[in-house]
Amino acid sequence: MAANSMKGMILPEVDISKCTSCGLCVKVCPILNIEGPKDQFETLSTGIFYATDSTLFEASSSGGAVGAILQYLFENDKIDCAVVTGITGIYAQPRIIRSSDEISKIQGSKYQPVALNTILSEIEKGDRFALVGLPCHIDGLKRLKRYNKQLREGLVVTIGIYCTIGRSLFSTHVALNHVNDPKGDLYYRYGVYPGNFGLVENSNFVHVSSYQEYLGQYDYFFYPRGCHFCDNLYNVHADISIGDTWGLDCGKAAIVMARTPLGEATVVDAVAMGQLFKIRDASRNENLVTQERSHLYKISNYYSRIKTLSLFTDPEFKALLPVSVNKTHFLTPYLFLYLFTVLFNRRSGYQIVSNKYFRKILLKIRNKLLRYAV
Repeated sequence: MAANSMKGMILPEVDISKCTSCGLCVKVCPILNIEGPKDQFETLSTGIFYATDSTLFEASSSGGAVGAILQYLFENDKIDCAVVTGITGIYAQPRIIRSSDEISKIQGSKYQPVALNTILSEIEKGDRFALVGLPCHIDGLKRLKRYNKQLREGLVVTIGIYCTIGRSLFSTHVALNHVNDPKGDLYYRYGVYPGNFGLVENSNFVHVSSYQEYLGQYDYFFYPRGCHFCDNLYNVHADISIGDTWGLDCGKAAIVMARTPLGEATVVDAVAMGQLFKIRDASRNENLVTQERSHLYKISNYYSRIKTLSLFTDPEFKALLPVSVNKTHFLTPYLFLYLFTVLFNRRSGYQIVSNKYFRKILLKIRNKLLRYAV
């Protein structure tokens, strides 16, 4: 995987000198192996939680549940390391942490592409590890460990983050365009929940915009084409799936789904050991409410989205459609949202969206498209 500055993405890159034509890259690629609709609420338990450690809680975007679970795993000798995402300066990057002391430094949301697979080779032989990632990260790891004994034997638990769409690095660059000589480390959700977008240097926060303003200005312009074909909103292949509690009046807390016996035991033990505090159970409907618009876009209208896009994309995606598609509708907004990614995920598109006058016009178009799409 390599960063592509012309598209603001991290894209696959084949080293011809090392390629043996084994086809493994195709077999494990999450985008080339999208499975289509599945029951995303299949879970052993679902609840609302937050971290009891004040440092983890304050450093988090939504209650620190991920950090609390990692803290439990480290302090009870369940893992030797964890594959996570951190930020240095304005760039997110994969990291391996080896103690609970490092957790607060990697807390918080990161709305830019990260290739976690590029750091897996740094896991030492015999290491027991956890991985925190988006649905595509965890689906790719699930496929890769079938062919890699060290990963298969070393992986202890996967912690998945809910995901609507991916974001290009262009979104971050456009948002920072008017900041002269940005210094410090970037935070997408700093401070009082749900947080603010800006930079922290020597404990001083330079406010750029609110978190909602950041997403409202740049979402659905710069995002990977593969996201159009994915329905995995709730990170169905993770042992534990975690998301925000939007709309539930819970403040800074996370909704946590324990999907496997291992995931449930981890959550229960983290509560018993005092790292994680459970506010209450959460219902399937409440889980849906937290992602209401995303659920409509990504799951409820999935077949209509695929039917629309299958006319203009690779034929293998047509296999995701049921035999009868009469009950699905051709929805033009999905076609135009797809064209946005074709047009704007390049340097010329970045320049257009960077212009505040053009962006005002584009935002009106985008908002109208989203209104009909969800």
